[in-house]
Amino acid sequence: MSSAKATIAPLRGRQNLLFLLGLLLLWPALLHGDVFGFNDTVSYLRGADTVWAKLTGHSDAFFGNATPAGAQAAPAAPPGMVLYGRSLYFGLFLYLGLLAKSFWVPVVLQALAAGAAIVGMVRHFVDPSDERAFARTCLAAFALVAVTPLPFFVCFLMPDLAVGLAIPVAALLLCRWRFERARWRAGLLALLAFAALAHSTAVAVLGLLAVGGFAAAWRVRSRPVGVAATALMATAAIGIGGEALFGLATRLTTGSSPVRPPFLTARLIEDGPARRFLAEHCADTRFVQCRYPVLQPVSAEVFLWEITRPRGGFKALPVADAIRVSQEQGRFALAVLRAYPTETAAGLGRDFLRLAGNLELHDFRPEYLAGRMRADQPFEAMPANTPLPAIDRAISGLTLVLVLGALAAFPWRRSSPPADLRAAVWVVLAAIALNDVICAWLSGPFARYNTRVIWALPLVVLLFRAAAWRSRGAVPRPRASDTPP
Repeated sequence: MSSAKATIAPLRGRQNLLFLLGLLLLWPALLHGDVFGFNDTVSYLRGADTVWAKLTGHSDAFFGNATPAGAQAAPAAPPGMVLYGRSLYFGLFLYLGLLAKSFWVPVVLQALAAGAAIVGMVRHFVDPSDERAFARTCLAAFALVAVTPLPFFVCFLMPDLAVGLAIPVAALLLCRWRFERARWRAGLLALLAFAALAHSTAVAVLGLLAVGGFAAAWRVRSRPVGVAATALMATAAIGIGGEALFGLATRLTTGSSPVRPPFLTARLIEDGPARRFLAEHCADTRFVQCRYPVLQPVSAEVFLWEITRPRGGFKALPVADAIRVSQEQGRFALAVLRAYPTETAAGLGRDFLRLAGNLELHDFRPEYLAGRMRADQPFEAMPANTPLPAIDRAISGLTLVLVLGALAAFPWRRSSPPADLRAAVWVVLAAIALNDVICAWLSGPFARYNTRVIWALPLVVLLFRAAAWRSRGAVPRPRASDTPP
C-alpha cells in the first residue's frame, strides 16, 4: 500500500464480514469438542466471582463443586495475603462464560477480536479500495495464522491472546498512526487497553514500545510517531491504573495490600546464582530470604508455590515474612548480580534463548479441556515424557518452518520499501524479543510465552512482502497535464 496515501480507505459492504474469518480460528476447540482451560483460569474466575458475590449475594455454582473422593485439592492461598498477577478485569471477561453456562462465549468473542485485529492489520498493507486484492490478502493472512499457534490461544481461557494481538497492533499504530482512521484508532487502542488490564506483560511491552517511539519521534522529528507513542503509553497507564485500583479495593476490603510474588528471586534461585548467594553471603546481609534459604536445586514454580520447607521459599513462609521477601526482591536481585555478574548474566541469557527457541504447545492437551476444570482441584500434571498430540506437534513443526521463512524473507536491508511498513515489521520483531526477555526473566522459559506471540512474525513479513510486490508492480496514473492532446 502506498505510503503517500493520506488515510486508509474505509471498509465497504461485504468487506465488514471479513471479521467473521476469525471464527475459523476456533478449529482446535471444534476438533476437541471443548475450549482449553488452565489451572490459573480458576484463579481469574475466583476473583471475578468474589465481585459477583458481593453484588448479588451468591457465588456461581461452579465454585460449589466438591473435590471427588481421593482427589488432591488445590493448595489454599496463605490467609491474609492477596496476590497481584491474576487480573480481575480478565476474570470478569471469563465470567461471562459462567453466566452463560458455556465457556464458548468468551472464546467466540476472542475469535471475533482476533478476526478484527487481523483485518485491521491487512488494511495497512493492501488498500481496501482494491476489493479483490484486499479479500485475497485477508484470506491468505487467515490461512497462514490458522496453521500457527494463534488458534490455540483463541481457544484458551487465559489472557495470552490479548498479549499476542497487542504486539502487531501496537507496531502498526506506532509506525502508521497518520494513515489510520479515527474509529480504527479508537478500536485498536481499546484492544491495547484491554490487553494492559488483562496481563502485566502487555503493560511492560507497551510501555517500552512507547519509550522507543518517543526516542524515534525526537530523532526523526515526527509528530505522528510522538502522538502514537503517547497513545501507547496511555494504554500502558490504563493497565497500571487498573492494578492500582485493584490494590486500593483490596486494602479497603481486607485491610492489607496485595503482594507481588517474587518472580525474579525465583528465577535466580532456579538458575543458581541466588542459591549460591544464600550459601555464601547471608552472614553479611539482612535479607529475610536468608532466614529461609533454599539451597537445593528447585524450579521457580516450586520455590514460589511449594507450601512446605525447605523447597518452598515464598508460599511456605509466614505471611509477614513472605511479604518482606516480595518487597526485597529488587534489592536481592541486585545483590546477587553484583556478587556473581557473569553467572547471573549467563543464566538469564540461557533462559531467553530457551524461550525464544521453544515452539511447543504443552498446554493444549485433551486433558486440559475446560469441561475438566474444578474450582478446588488443579489439572493433574502430565508426566514429563508424555507425547504431545499429533496435531500439536504438526503445528509446532509448521510454525518453525514459517518462522524460518519469515527470517529469510525479513526486510533486513534499509532500502526495502515501503519504509513505514518496514519499520512496523522491525517493531514487531523487537516486541517479540521484549516479550521473551520479560517472560523468561520474570517467570520462566515456558513455551506459551513465546508461542502466543511468534505467529505475528510470519504474518507481518508475508503482508510486507505482498505490499512491496504490489508497490513495485503499481503503474502510476498519468496526470491530466501529461495526457497527449
